[in-house]
Amino acid sequence: MNYEEDYRKCSKIAREASRYARLQMKNWELGSGEADCLAQIRKHPGCSQATVQAQLGIDKAAVARMCASLEKKGLIRRQADPQDRRRVQLMATQRGNRLKQDSKDKENEFYAWLFQELNPQEQAVFFALLQRLYQRSKTARQQNFAPILAQSRQ
Repeated sequence: MNYEEDYRKCSKIAREASRYARLQMKNWELGSGEADCLAQIRKHPGCSQATVQAQLGIDKAAVARMCASLEKKGLIRRQADPQDRRRVQLMATQRGNRLKQDSKDKENEFYAWLFQELNPQEQAVFFALLQRLYQRSKTARQQNFAPILAQSRQ
């Protein structure tokens, strides 16, 4: 049995769900870089372009182009920082926030279709196990992955 390949299947299924959502949302005409930029702005309301640049690890000009495009599409807006009028804050618009919900709805549509393959009892077992794994993963992240690092040093 190749557990390494099985471990990767979780990531692969999540990527397929994302691909399905992006395919269904073509009418938003949003590139993957713009989607990442918008996600950072939604996650950090009032952030600057420099913050987005640092989070995404891309150059300043690329962030400026993406922000201009997102603003033109009505997905973000720029506003002066009330504390420092020289600083510009980036905020997702209502339309930009709706995009996230639409994307989640499409991913959920994919997962609902996928889980039709399992009967209710199999689904219950799967989701119980998934919850245990999620909790373990979240705890490790909260501990800066110390349990994993300690194990890998042994």
